[in-house]
Amino acid sequence: VEVYGSKRTPKKLSNIALTKETRQSSTDYNGFSRLAVDGNKNGDYGHHSVTHTKGDSPSWWEIDLAQTEELEKLIIYN
Repeated sequence: VEVYGSKRTPKKLSNIALTKETRQSSTDYNGFSRLAVDGNKNGDYGHHSVTHTKGDSPSWWEIDLAQTEELEKLIIYN
């Protein structure tokens, strides 16, 4: 997950999601929620940067940006 934009950085966008606090409904196969914001875009599970839930319904993932942000762009990798 990459989240770009902020009123504080109008000229150059930066990924404000990097290393922020995350949560998900459950964790399986060592697919911890924090892996979604580690900066690694590789979707291959073997590269240890993919989240995974236990398949609960509904499954969910969330990030705490710590403050209200005006977003310019949101990228979700799968």
